[in-house]
Amino acid sequence: MVPEILVTDENAPLFDLDWLNSCTQEVSLSDGGIDQFLSEVNKTLAHRIRGEFSNKYRQQALFELLGQDYTKIHFPHHEYSPELLRPPQFPPKKREELMAELRTLLDDEVINSLDELGYPPDIADYQKENELKEFLDSIRTIFKSGCDKQVQSMTSENVKKRSNSIEEDVISLVSQMSGDEMYDMPEKLDKLDFQRSDVVGEAICALTLHNQEAKMSLLKNFRQSCLMFPNPLRKFIWEGFIGDNDERDTGKKKSKRRATKDFKAEIKKKLKGGTQRAVQSSDYKKIYSAVIDTYHNNNVLRPYAEDIHMLQTANIINIINVVDKEYTTAQIYWALPFQILYEKGVESKEDEEKSMIEISCMLERFCRHALLSFRTVSKVTDKVIKLIKDDEECYKSVTEALDTSIHAAGMLYCIVPEILVADHPNKSEKVWSDLRKKKKKDWKPRDHELFGKLDLWIRKWICEGFVGILPHPLIFFIWDVLFMYEWEQQVFVTISMMIFCLIKPWILQAKNNRDMVNVLLTEPSNLYIQDVRKALLLLQNEGCLDGKEISLDLQNQITELNTNVVKEKKPEEPVEEPPPPEEEQPVVEEEPAAEEPAEGEEAPVDEEPVKEEAEEAQPAPPEPEPEPEKVEEEATGDQ
Repeated sequence: MVPEILVTDENAPLFDLDWLNSCTQEVSLSDGGIDQFLSEVNKTLAHRIRGEFSNKYRQQALFELLGQDYTKIHFPHHEYSPELLRPPQFPPKKREELMAELRTLLDDEVINSLDELGYPPDIADYQKENELKEFLDSIRTIFKSGCDKQVQSMTSENVKKRSNSIEEDVISLVSQMSGDEMYDMPEKLDKLDFQRSDVVGEAICALTLHNQEAKMSLLKNFRQSCLMFPNPLRKFIWEGFIGDNDERDTGKKKSKRRATKDFKAEIKKKLKGGTQRAVQSSDYKKIYSAVIDTYHNNNVLRPYAEDIHMLQTANIINIINVVDKEYTTAQIYWALPFQILYEKGVESKEDEEKSMIEISCMLERFCRHALLSFRTVSKVTDKVIKLIKDDEECYKSVTEALDTSIHAAGMLYCIVPEILVADHPNKSEKVWSDLRKKKKKDWKPRDHELFGKLDLWIRKWICEGFVGILPHPLIFFIWDVLFMYEWEQQVFVTISMMIFCLIKPWILQAKNNRDMVNVLLTEPSNLYIQDVRKALLLLQNEGCLDGKEISLDLQNQITELNTNVVKEKKPEEPVEEPPPPEEEQPVVEEEPAAEEPAEGEEAPVDEEPVKEEAEEAQPAPPEPEPEPEKVEEEATGDQ
């Protein structure tokens, strides 16, 4: 029997991106002035890892990671035999675990080698003017050039797709005008547009894919600068968080592809017919009805209220319900960010089902690992209310407005059933269900009063993951922050307070329940991303994202950051100034002419009378009413 021959590429590409591998090759062919630096580091590294050679499998794993050329130069007397790590000699699962362990080891040893030679741990910070600095500048130039070329290529491809789409739209419009199409077909959620940052995001994902330390350093930098993730990096971080939590729960690390495959197998086993059977379950009509009600009663979700999209949402949630039997209306909100992020545009029926299973798998794992329970939501809300009470004037204004003219029958579908009553999800569901069965005219005052409490609306924010009040792309930014901080309770408190403070100018203007609820549910969607980022940076610098309490002074500073508020300057009230004193003019000119003296007589010179007249010309202070008037008033009163 002829043994199986395994063909392996000993110089396999480092990354999954062709353009990034081209950059790597260009760097390796660049000026050799850096050879001395690399020679020093490689020799030191080779000396430090010799202690791992006692085990032949660890030795060959290191050789495979370092490459055949490195092995021949630094370990010429050792055999390079990567086939030892292939089946049947070595199980694939154990090989993957061993390679991951030794990648981390090599990363640590490279840093130790740089430290031993007197170089900084991160050579990107190297500033001395020498060959190493020139080499680093060369790498930056090569990467920037490769990145720009990839951006141009992707932009051209995107423009071509858009032009094709425009042609299809024109054909469709002409067809409609000619009467060929009698009905408007519901539109499907569009695929996210290409952005320049996507290219950099892909590169970062490729660079950090097998480097946990680099990934943690990356997250640290993003946390400190409060930046949004590019979409490729967003998928990488979100999926990484969910995968890491899966591994902690089960003790097994699964790739996204493997997890989706296992999830699909479980669906087929339970449904005995695949995802098509999901729509035939007993809860499907209930779920689809809840999706329609939720989308049509929420300002953020309403733009997506197309038939195809809502049908996909109902299918995704129903698949999860079939698997774990834990359906909640809140899942309608939680699904939307994943639907937007993973949408691929127009697909075949088979690809559409595959995409739906992928999103369902992600959402099911996300629900288990990230979101707060409804009881925890109530506890977090209590912390938020406590901070709001620090501003007594604002808290009084909110509570008084919410308690004025409550007509809440139309607000029922705005609320997730499990949060209507604090701390009691089961009781809350029952109360919600009872109210749903009532006619509006049959609602009692105590029914309306449930919707006149601030904590209810803060619970709504939190239990929905802020999806119900923040539109795309702002919700991506907030979820990026939540993923970076691993969905900790304190981050929910901080983000809730940030949003509340930013919309405070509108909160203070609301006068009744309807106005206040409208502010709490719609004004957050009008916030600018840059204002939110400034607020997050301020909170980050003060340590509030890491657990420090938000002071009243800090709350006021955040309120001032909202640039979407036109602050009307009150016109300055005119200050009443006393009238200027009348200019003294020569009395002779103002007074009537004196009697002309007779002929031959000289006019008498009398200075005193002139002085008295000048004094009389000046304004005198008002004198009290003369006594006769008082007598007249008394007389009038007698009459």
